[in-house]
Amino acid sequence: QELLLQEGHSREVFALRFQCDGSLVATAGLDGIGRVWDLRSGRSIMELEGHAKEIFGLDWSPNGYQLATGSADNTMRIFDLRKIASIHQIPAHKSMVTDVRFFHFDGISKIQMNCDADMDVSSDQDADEHERARLCSGQYLASASNDGLINIWTAGDWKLQKSLAGHVGKVLSVDIAQDGSYIASTGFDKTFKLWKADDLLQL
Repeated sequence: QELLLQEGHSREVFALRFQCDGSLVATAGLDGIGRVWDLRSGRSIMELEGHAKEIFGLDWSPNGYQLATGSADNTMRIFDLRKIASIHQIPAHKSMVTDVRFFHFDGISKIQMNCDADMDVSSDQDADEHERARLCSGQYLASASNDGLINIWTAGDWKLQKSLAGHVGKVLSVDIAQDGSYIASTGFDKTFKLWKADDLLQL
């Protein structure tokens, strides 16, 4: 039984993602605009504007109030529901971004530091409170692109940490195992590839 029909996009809708508590849904597509829908009221509560071309991928951050979008303009944008605005634009790839996924991986913090231990931020070590928070949070964002790469970014500072090259041609989708241990990708080369996060993110 159909429960709800939402209209608002002017062209085909390519991406759909539930927010973590199930009360909101984000959609995006060929009109280059994303929308956040409140399923309780049936209304669009935010437009995700700023991309110059079509949007092919989107995902919610685990924090529940930020979204990432990937576009044919080769960029990703980070949107914040609390600020009702785009807060970051990331020149992510050399060709269109086809998919984006947030994920959690805490292996890096286990290797480089004990997140429960005190850190001497006054030392010569390349670490401060922001860096500690970034490493201990273990939040990342993966993006796939027609340039043949999967890029891994740290969430928060949105810095590129790793580029995964293996597909011949376009990468069409990326997904992450629930525990963050594996990254999976599919390509125009008719292949599915599996990457072990533990090997990739020991930086």
